[in-house]
Amino acid sequence: MGRKRQSFFYFKELTNFDQFAVFAYAILTIIMLLVMFLGRNDAKLFAMIMCAVVPQLSIYLFLYASLRNMTSYVIWFGFGLLHVVLYFLFKYASILPSEDRDGSIIFLNTIILLWLFQILRYLSFKMQKREFVSPAKAHPKDLFDERSATGTDYFIFVVYWGTFMGLTFLALSH
Repeated sequence: MGRKRQSFFYFKELTNFDQFAVFAYAILTIIMLLVMFLGRNDAKLFAMIMCAVVPQLSIYLFLYASLRNMTSYVIWFGFGLLHVVLYFLFKYASILPSEDRDGSIIFLNTIILLWLFQILRYLSFKMQKREFVSPAKAHPKDLFDERSATGTDYFIFVVYWGTFMGLTFLALSH
């Protein structure tokens, strides 16, 4: 008999990896916020970009299996909501130099990419009756699920990364 199929929405305890990822990002966020509030002007934009882009990259690279668990997803969605608050804080406060305030829009990308993740996950469920996996050039099988990527997985990969790159380009071009 095959593995029992997991329902689309499920809540489980966080794994050690999930706990580490949440803790590490929380610490990174605190450090980056200190730099944004107290650091030199040239370091503030870098800190803002790091604080926003690290989870956006991680969603697909490292957290895609973790985010299937709604417990983990809700925590990362909370970080996404924090990013929305940070956008408004940095956009309208004089914390960042005026030329960097427009770049704060990059914080809004996190929530968009988290929603996109669930939409793509749903499409994978509908199209292939399973979770998508991350295609890897160096390995024939997925890192977490030990499954080969399908055409649908490659399509999802292109949609996510195209959206990430497009949103990032738009945010940083202001």
